[in-house]
Amino acid sequence: MRILHVIHQYLPDAIGGTEVSTHSLSRELQARGHAVAVFCPVPGQAPGLARDSYEGVPVYRAGATWRDALGRVRASFGDRALEAAFAQALDDFRPDVVHFQHLMGLPLALVEQAERAGAARVFTLHDYWVICPNAQLVTNYDRAVCSGPKLWLNCARCAAARIDRPLLLVAAPAVATLLAVRSRGVRRALDRMNALIALSAFMRDLAGAHGLPANKVHLIEQGVQIEPVCRQEPGPSSPVRFIYLGGLAWQKGVHVIVQACRDLDPAQATLTIYGDPRPFPDYVRRLQAEAGPAVRFAGRLERHQVAAALAAGDMLLVPSLWYENSPAVILEAMACGLPVAASALGALAGRVRDGVDGLLLPPGDVAAWRRALTDLALHPERIAQLRRGIRPVRTLAEQVAEMEALYATVVREVERR
Repeated sequence: MRILHVIHQYLPDAIGGTEVSTHSLSRELQARGHAVAVFCPVPGQAPGLARDSYEGVPVYRAGATWRDALGRVRASFGDRALEAAFAQALDDFRPDVVHFQHLMGLPLALVEQAERAGAARVFTLHDYWVICPNAQLVTNYDRAVCSGPKLWLNCARCAAARIDRPLLLVAAPAVATLLAVRSRGVRRALDRMNALIALSAFMRDLAGAHGLPANKVHLIEQGVQIEPVCRQEPGPSSPVRFIYLGGLAWQKGVHVIVQACRDLDPAQATLTIYGDPRPFPDYVRRLQAEAGPAVRFAGRLERHQVAAALAAGDMLLVPSLWYENSPAVILEAMACGLPVAASALGALAGRVRDGVDGLLLPPGDVAAWRRALTDLALHPERIAQLRRGIRPVRTLAEQVAEMEALYATVVREVERR
C-alpha cells in the first residue's frame, strides 16, 4: 500500500508524542514493504511544496504563512496555498490511504481533497482537538480540566487567555459562534473519514460521550519499539534515581514533582528532568528557581538517547495535570524495567496499575507526591517490588499489524464504492 501521513508538524522541527508516534509508524510500515510519506506545514515558510526526507521517510513540507495560534485556527477554514501544496503531494505520491494524524493549522478541506483523489481516509485521535479548540481539555484561564464546550462561551474565554487578549472577552458571543462553526466543520471532516483510531480506551469512551460515531472508532493501542538496553544493577540504585522525560509545560505538572523533590536528600534520591527548555522559557526559569539540590535539568534528548536515559533510572514520574491520551514514554519506561508514578487522571489510570507496576497519585497534590517519593527514597525495595509487577509491554509491531489490517479494510471499502 501507499500511505500518506498528514500531520500538523514533524521531525526534526518538533519532537512530541504525535510526531514521534507518526515517525515510528512510518518506519515500521516501510520495513513491512509499504510506500510511506509525510505531509506537514512549516509555519512562516513561503508558500509552496518542498521535498526532503527524515531518517529515510520522505517528507512533503508545505509553506504556511501563519505563525501563531490565531493563524492556526484560521487555517482550518481554508488556506489556498496549503490546499494547493496538498494537491501537489497527492498527485505526486498517489496514496491508497491518507492517514490524518492531526489537522491543527491545516485546512479541513484536505480531507475532501483526499476523498476526491480516491484515497481511503483515517484519522487518529492523538488528543482532544476534535472536541476542544485548545486540544487538551484544560482551560487557559484557570488551568483546570475541562468537560468540554458549554455553548462555546467557555471556549471563547479560553481563546482570550490563550492569546493573552482579555479584551477579546467583550466579543465572546462572536468568538463562540466562530468556534461553533469550526466544530461543525471538524465534524463534517470526520464524517468523511472511513475510520477513526483511539489510542486508549479512555479516548474511545470520551469520543463516544462527545458524539463521535462509535461505529467508526477503532481501538488500536499504542506500542513501542523495544530497545536492546539492559539494566546493569538488579535493583534500585543508591541514591534512587527518579526520571521525568517530556515537555516542560505547566499542564505536564513538572512543577509538582520539582516542589515535591525540593527537600529530598541527594544522597537518598535524585530527580533528573529531560525536556526542551525553549518552548516555555518562563516556566522553565520558575522550575529552576524552585528546584532543590536533588533536582537536575538535563535538557532535551534525541530519540536515540531515550532508552538509555530511562534504563539509567529507577522510576519514571508522569505528573500530568491534563487528560494524557497515550504517552508512549510509560511503555518505554516499563520496557526498560522502570515502574511509573503517574497522576490518577485520564488514560494514565489505565496504563499504570496502582501498587502493582507503579503508583497513581492525586494530580497537582504536591504534598501527596512528596510523601510518596520520600517513602520510595527511604524504602527503595518498594521500587523493586513494583518492578516485578511490570508486564510485557505492547510492541510497535503489534500496533502496526492492527493498523495494516485496518488500512486494508478501508481501502477495500473505498474500492467497493
